Amino acid sequence: MIRLTTGGPRIVKDDGWAALRQEFARRHCVTFKGFVDEGVLERVPRMLEAGRFHTFEHITGQGEVVAREFRMGDAERLPLMFFHLLNQPRLFDAIAELTGCGAAIRRFDVRCYKQVPGSGHFISWHTDGGPHSTGRLFGLTVNLSPEPCGGGFQIR
Repeated sequence: MIRLTTGGPRIVKDDGWAALRQEFARRHCVTFKGFVDEGVLERVPRMLEAGRFHTFEHITGQGEVVAREFRMGDAERLPLMFFHLLNQPRLFDAIAELTGCGAAIRRFDVRCYKQVPGSGHFISWHTDGGPHSTGRLFGLTVNLSPEPCGGGFQIR
């Protein structure tokens, strides 16, 4: 199990660890329940409330809009906190072991955004191929909504 805490990542390699490794090998995807510790989560609502959001569009080289979201600025407290929590060598090592990734993980980029119903926000299918994804090894998504909502996560 991996959990982000205010004191850094907590990594427990118990019986469930082998099962997670097998699941990743089979599906190339795993879900961590309780990935973000309550001590971190209790800070999120205040940071969301204080954060400034702006509309951001992801546009391809051909001018196609593939996503529109309400994004928090990178210098806001919430994305900075998660950048710090995620960019820890112990976490890199644990995820590399879990995924069987032979390459060294160097960093996680952080993007905090909202998908507001009725506002035209969307994310289309995309690929991690192309010039902007060079060096990407995998993705990590953390849903900070107070209640389950929205569409399903799909990977192919």
